[in-house]
Order: sequence, then structure tokens, then C-alpha cells
Amino acid sequence: MSASSCGRAAASRCTLRGDEGVGARHALPVTMNLDTLRGACKPCVGGVFCARKNSLRLTPRLPQREIIAGLYLSDPEPAMLQQRSSRRRFSAKHSATSAFRELAAGLAEAGRAFYARGWVLGTSGNFSAIVAREPLRLAITSSGVDKGALTATQFLEIDENLNILRGSGAPSAEALLHLALVRARGAGAVLHTHSVWSTILSESFAGHGGLAISGYEMLKGLAGVATHKHREWLPILENSQDMPELARQLEAILQRYPGSHGFLLRGHGLYTWGENLSETRRHVEILEFLLEVVGRTCGSARGHAAAV
Repeated sequence: MSASSCGRAAASRCTLRGDEGVGARHALPVTMNLDTLRGACKPCVGGVFCARKNSLRLTPRLPQREIIAGLYLSDPEPAMLQQRSSRRRFSAKHSATSAFRELAAGLAEAGRAFYARGWVLGTSGNFSAIVAREPLRLAITSSGVDKGALTATQFLEIDENLNILRGSGAPSAEALLHLALVRARGAGAVLHTHSVWSTILSESFAGHGGLAISGYEMLKGLAGVATHKHREWLPILENSQDMPELARQLEAILQRYPGSHGFLLRGHGLYTWGENLSETRRHVEILEFLLEVVGRTCGSARGHAAAV
């Protein structure tokens, strides 16, 4: 029986690429192994192998395997499995590295832009973005770097326990606040600025526990806000060097005010977050604008009252 006639009799369709040795696909009516391929001859590309009677002839580069109907040759050799696993690990590592570099570059660009606006002068402020959630990986600024000359090489990759996985230097102690926001809000990025107006207003309204902003069209730039009538509440937390305790207080505040898009640290500055870096950067611009408007308005009102 010829190879072609035998193949038609078994209703087979072989797409083996013998030059690569990666397997074959067979359209067979039932599952078969080598013992049941009685007299069936499977045509294949370049005549790499032929199943005849109770045996399967393979070239040395193609290991024997079971033939599974309608699917593919299964049970590849351990060496092939190891190669595939190695390729997957390399691909995942390469993807994570690319994600970190892209986020670090975006965060650095945002930091330089904020510096130009006077929102993160000197070494103030810190920025982060999620590299991966499972397991948690965070790209975050190294502590003590000048934001006006911030580069992607000045970012670290840390895990949820503040262990450094990539980069040199140390993360800010405020990294605990970033992690708290990631957990409580599912934030994709967190940005912290030290503008003049956020510092002034965090002191002026500390006795009220927060600052309410309403009636401004710019509020519609915040995620989920559709009207200028929205009332944005920015809680104010007392600043502290005890970051674990401050992180616990922040978690309680976030639960109490689930609709807030940011908060102020007294005498310190603004924190805001978003689904991704682009949204978070927009939130910084919106909130810093509104804080300046409120600050100038309050200042004008006090000046007018004093004059009268």
C-alpha cells in the first residue's frame, strides 16, 4: 500500500513540520497509539516518518510519542518541555523588565514636568506605579533624588515588603503610604507633590479635618465626576515620621471617605492616585489647580475683610 493511499484510508491529515521537529496534527476518528496503527501509513512533510503495522519510524531528531486523534502528538520529551518552560520564563522576565522601564520613564517625565510647575522642588515628592499585581511589584522613586533632573535610572522596583528587586538606592519611607493606596484603592499609580498651595491649605484647614472643594468646572477632570456641582473632600492627616502608624491612619481615612481622589498631609503636601499613570497625572494637575484657586480665593477674602 502506498503512503498516500494508506493516508486516505485512515482519513488522516498530517501537518508535521519535519524540519523543525515540533510535532504533528492528525485528523483521526478515534484516539490511537502505536499498537493500534495497524498497517496505517501516515503521509507527512518530506517523508519524515511512517507508521506501518505496529511500529512508528521516526528520524533521530523526532522522539516517539502517542498520536491523539484530532489534536497533536503529545508527551514531548523532558528536554523539549524544559526548553519551552525556559522560553516562557525568559519571555515573562523580559516583559516585566520592559514594563518597569516604560513606567520608570513615564514617572521620570512626570516628575520633571511637576518640578517645572513648582510642585516638587528639590528632592521633595515621590512617585510610583504598578509593575505587576501578582505578585505585587512597584516602581518607585529612590529617596533623595532631585526631581528637576529625574531620570528612569533613579527608580527602584520593590515588593510589598519593601524589598528592593531592581535598582540602587533606597525607597522613601513613604513607600508604605503608596502600598496602602494600592491595596485600599487598587491604584495603578500614586503621585505625591509638595506645592506651596497644598502646604499652606493643609495647615489652614487642618482643624476641620479636611478641605471641601465644589462648584468648579475643573472638578470634572477627576475620574467618575460628571458635574461641577461635585463636592470633593480632601482629608488632612497629621504628618508623622512613624510611617507604619501613618499608613494605618490612612487606611482608616480611605475607608471613611471612599469617594475622595486625594488627601493632604499637614504641612507636607498632596497625595493622589488613579487607575494608571496617565489618569493619576491628570488628577495631580486638576487638584493642584483647584488648591491654588481655593488658596487665592481664601487669601483675597481675608485681605478684603481686613481692608474693610
